Amino acid sequence: KLIVRPSPVKIGFGVGFWDLIHHNNPEKMSVFNEGMASDSQMVNLALRDCNSVFEGIESVVDVGGGNGATGKIISEAFPDLQYTVFDLPSVVADLNRIGNLSYVGGNMFESIPQADV
Repeated sequence: KLIVRPSPVKIGFGVGFWDLIHHNNPEKMSVFNEGMASDSQMVNLALRDCNSVFEGIESVVDVGGGNGATGKIISEAFPDLQYTVFDLPSVVADLNRIGNLSYVGGNMFESIPQADV
């Protein structure tokens, strides 16, 4: 039998991690998104020698793509690729389409925009 115990965040704050940073504290959500964006810089290194990974692909949806840091890197490297960042409406509300990079707000548990990848 699987025993599910509450996480340290749930114990300490009374809510789960995502509820804590998204609903209760926009500043924490901003810091989280900045941290995720800094990790995206590793994509630059991967693209140097792996251009063939996007061969034959016309569209990508980055589910939970945050502020689009990874999307910006990939869409600039592959201008013919339609790249969509899909995240919560509050995350992408102030972000605008740039060339082949677009932002869509929604809930991944309800639906995800259609794409090749």
